[in-house]
Amino acid sequence: MEYDPQDIPVLVRKWEEAGNSKTAVYGYGDLSGQKFTTRWGNRFLTAVTNILFGSRIHDMETCYKLIPGTLARALPMEGRRFEIEPEITACVLQAGYQILEVPISYKPREAKKLNPWKDGWPALAMLLRRRFTKPFQFVAPVVLGMEEKQTTSVRQ
Repeated sequence: MEYDPQDIPVLVRKWEEAGNSKTAVYGYGDLSGQKFTTRWGNRFLTAVTNILFGSRIHDMETCYKLIPGTLARALPMEGRRFEIEPEITACVLQAGYQILEVPISYKPREAKKLNPWKDGWPALAMLLRRRFTKPFQFVAPVVLGMEEKQTTSVRQ
C-alpha cells in the first residue's frame, strides 16, 4: 500500500494540538523512492505553491490532507484528474488556513496512473489560475458561545 491508514490518527492529533479551527494538516513522506520525473515534478509543483501562496510545505501532492468539513464542502473542485491536489491546497491557503505537516509512511507504487508530463501541466495551470484569475473566497461560520458569526478570509 502506498499510504498507511494507521498514519491518519497522527494527522488528527496534530490538528487537535493546533487548537485553531483554521488549520489543515498534511502528511509528508520520503519521496526518494519515486521515479525521478515524478519526484522532480512533485518538488517543482510544491515549490511553485510555496512561492505563489507564501506557504512552506514539503509535499503539496500528498494524499493525506486533513481539512475541516465546512471548508471541504465549500471547495469548488473544478479539477478532474491530479490537478485536484493543487486546487485543494491553493483554496486552503487562500481561505486563510495554516497548513501543518506531520511525517507519514510512504511507499511509492511501481505502476502509477500519474504521468508527470500529462498531469504536471494541468496542475501548474490550476495553481496559476487559482492564484491570479480565480481566487477562492470562503466564508466560514465561527461559533462563539451560543451565537454564530461569519468570518471572511482575505485574498493572499
